[in-house]
Amino acid sequence: MRCADCVPPTGGCLAGPLGLEFQFDRRQQTGNALCVMPPDDKVLILSFSINMLESRGNLQIAIPATVSAALPRKVSTDWAYRKPDGPSGLKEQVKARLLHCPVPVELGVLGIRVAAKELMTIRPGTLLVLRKAVSSPATLLVGGQPIFQAVVMRHERRRVARLIAPCAKSPSAGKDAR
Repeated sequence: MRCADCVPPTGGCLAGPLGLEFQFDRRQQTGNALCVMPPDDKVLILSFSINMLESRGNLQIAIPATVSAALPRKVSTDWAYRKPDGPSGLKEQVKARLLHCPVPVELGVLGIRVAAKELMTIRPGTLLVLRKAVSSPATLLVGGQPIFQAVVMRHERRRVARLIAPCAKSPSAGKDAR
């Protein structure tokens, strides 16, 4: 357990809503916690558990009831909503970075069913009959969502997809989009 000394605010980043700043003084054994606060004082205890790969730690903060009762009042009067400070071009910078992010794209033939018996016997070189016309379009999936109907073609030495038409939107599509 670590003890924290409460000191007057210095305007640093740790200055709290009550105008207090906490500095960790020294590590204390759990049994010594009774020396820090009387056992009959009411306290608010906040416990935090942090897990990172193979490391793990706990932080417990005991706040006297008088301080914890004053916090919500002070926070509600001092912390009125305000637009976050920052460069006005931040939105455009984020958008520009997102435009260069790779997005998973798949081109496939959806809605095909094959008997399990046929799948059990396939080997490299086996022809699997999909019972779908060669001229029927494939579906372009972006992030797992069907976006366009497309035809698979060849352009020089590469495979390409010629987009035919947008896929019909499902009733649940776009509900979470804002």
